[in-house]
Amino acid sequence: MGKPIAERMQSASPVTDYQDIITLFGRRDPFCEQPAYEQRDPQRSPRISKRSVGRVLVYLSIPLLLLGGIPSTIHYWHNAYWPHAEATVIAGEFHETQQTCGGQPHVASYSCDEYRYRCTVSYLANGELREANIESPPFPRRASAQMWANHFSRGQRLVIIYAPLNPKFVQLVDTPSPGIDQFDIVKAALCLLVPGLLLILAARSEQAAPSDRS
Repeated sequence: MGKPIAERMQSASPVTDYQDIITLFGRRDPFCEQPAYEQRDPQRSPRISKRSVGRVLVYLSIPLLLLGGIPSTIHYWHNAYWPHAEATVIAGEFHETQQTCGGQPHVASYSCDEYRYRCTVSYLANGELREANIESPPFPRRASAQMWANHFSRGQRLVIIYAPLNPKFVQLVDTPSPGIDQFDIVKAALCLLVPGLLLILAARSEQAAPSDRS
């Protein structure tokens, strides 16, 4: 015959560890343990470092180098290898292009006219007297185009270069362009590139210092 129910309950091994019951079913102290999603590694937390700032400066300098470096290199190449000649300004005139910008929904239209100055020069190329036009870059105001045109009055002598295969294609050796030119863009790019590289090198040296000490 089986044992009575009371004897079976007395023979069962009682739970002696009261703390296990508290741990499993009781209340926990909220200050003892922090959930996993709230635990953060201080080394992985986002922060501004010298390397990140240096990379941003280097990335910003790349478009400026492309914008100003390529035309400057081409201009230097032409000055070094194309034939030089002395030209005389014989005529000049202004050209105005009237156009309207904007006009899109919720955007008011406005005038964005362009002003250019085109002068005609005569020069001697390959023993033959030739004529060619030299045009200024576009300017948003006539006063800026006038400043460019002041360098090309009638009878003014200029130093030009022309293409060996096409002597009608001429360029100025020194372009009087008021405002920002290609060399100013290159200078601005170097002002970003050099500090960026220095910050990256400084961050690498600081990172290598603890390993050398150990």
